[in-house]
Amino acid sequence: MRYVWLDERLQLRVPDMSEREQPKFRLIDGGNQKPARWLSPPVTTLGRSPFDKNRIMAYRVTNGDVQKHLDARKRQPILDLWWHVHGIVPPISGAAKFDTTDSRGTRGLRGAHACFRGLMRPAGEDDRGFDYVAFVTKPAIGLKYEPSMACLIKQFDLPADLVFVIYARLDFPEGRRHNQIDGKPPVTEGVIVLWQLVECDPENPLLPIDHKSRFRRRLW
Repeated sequence: MRYVWLDERLQLRVPDMSEREQPKFRLIDGGNQKPARWLSPPVTTLGRSPFDKNRIMAYRVTNGDVQKHLDARKRQPILDLWWHVHGIVPPISGAAKFDTTDSRGTRGLRGAHACFRGLMRPAGEDDRGFDYVAFVTKPAIGLKYEPSMACLIKQFDLPADLVFVIYARLDFPEGRRHNQIDGKPPVTEGVIVLWQLVECDPENPLLPIDHKSRFRRRLW
């Protein structure tokens, strides 16, 4: 205990540090919740090889692209990734009823019926866009984000004048697997960079419009 003299009549008592009230910390439960499972789609998917239609190849889906859509509060691109790229119904309550066979064939990247090589424009660090491929599918149905009491999503019929295009950048553009470790091939051989619905060619409804000017050449 210490005293500070102000004058002959008054003295001020200043408590020691041990006597002062110590700050009390309280843990506040903030109600933070883990994101829904369907907002974290798989990071790899299977599809056809651009060099051999009958060979299955694995592709990556970058988390950065998915995160951009989430940050922008866009849910539809995530649904399209599940349904049109992975070919899987997203893990949403009440969505299992949509797991039906598409009347136009296999869903997702594995159901691609056409593949083009090279973009007629620069893309990223590729000045020629030659290391990119585009896979084309023709889905009959889609899923859209339309929350209701029953489910967050709804199934709908896709117009016949649309195709779905999935763009990928190849790790090994010439089809050779470089830098193999212990003689083992890499797990994935390319990365999915974009997926979207595109208007079809009026003369060939199975191909995207202006495909001759969009891409350098068709592989299959």
